[in-house]
Amino acid sequence: MTPARFNFARDVVEAQDPARPALRFCDRSGAVRDLTFGEVADAAARWTGLLRAREVTPGDRVLVLVGKTPDWFSVMLAVLKTGAVAIPCSEMLRAKDLDFRVRHSGARLLVADASSREEIGAMAESPAVVYLADVPGADKLVMLRVSFGDHERTIVSGMKAERMNPREIEGRQALFVVNLKPRKMKGILSEGMVFDIGYADGVVPVLAVPEGAVPDGARAG
Repeated sequence: MTPARFNFARDVVEAQDPARPALRFCDRSGAVRDLTFGEVADAAARWTGLLRAREVTPGDRVLVLVGKTPDWFSVMLAVLKTGAVAIPCSEMLRAKDLDFRVRHSGARLLVADASSREEIGAMAESPAVVYLADVPGADKLVMLRVSFGDHERTIVSGMKAERMNPREIEGRQALFVVNLKPRKMKGILSEGMVFDIGYADGVVPVLAVPEGAVPDGARAG
């Protein structure tokens, strides 16, 4: 029997042994990422704090325009935990389709992948938007999704402390260090490091960029 007060995030996910395996995610390159219930719950808790900071309250509608990644679970659980109503949206939707969903649902917030920025910018009725690249719970961190030609990597960088607008580097080629052991930063597995110039000397860092276009994934040497 379902209890009178039931919240899936609290009563199911958070009630599990934190060390128990919860998710196994395999990306397009075949890389596998395992998450425990504790890690899933922690990520959901950070998103819950962000939603509440945006004044999302029980009954509010939240559009979730997130691809097939572990972030989808974190955002959906956070919406459930706040008592709001999640409206999952396919990444295939265009601006007019998103307008329709906002108009008929009364959504007050849209959580989206940065890859959807162009369509969201073309919307006529866009609500407040939070992009996944703005890592919740981290004032200085930004999550990058970087193409290396035959695969992509997630790289977490502290560039918010260095740049007024970290999104100015979107679409640009840069130098990355990838022969490092992946490590978690604010619950997100970072698979490398962006290489910049100037930080060690106390000047505003700049990216190390090739003087001409090269194939994504080309190695320095």
